[in-house]
Amino acid sequence: MSNNRFIIDRKFACLIENVGISVTQVLKMSDLPEDLFSHQMPSLTVTEYIRFMEALKELSIDDSTPIRIGTMDNLETFSPPIFAAYCSKNALTCMKRISTYKKLIGPLVFKVSENEKDITLEITFENE
Repeated sequence: MSNNRFIIDRKFACLIENVGISVTQVLKMSDLPEDLFSHQMPSLTVTEYIRFMEALKELSIDDSTPIRIGTMDNLETFSPPIFAAYCSKNALTCMKRISTYKKLIGPLVFKVSENEKDITLEITFENE
């Protein structure tokens, strides 16, 4: 896997707690430092990122937890790649921008395919 590190916004810890998941439990379960979110610029390798997300999934109360985290009110995190995508004129342009710039903020790859009838977004890890 890649040696790249991906910055995790420190505010993410609050989002996790706000949906009823213990940040301490997530960090322990994913074998990450318990003080990760107190680092100046918390970051994860691809392997750490996957372990972190798997721990979140395990500790999630239900299948809607990721949606609740992503759509939480007062989300003050500013991610330039995501902001650029959200400013797109339509969903296709948005998906294409995310597929280009998402690699700056995480090890996921967004593949956009289109034909006359459909637009498909496939999400995979950068190195399966």
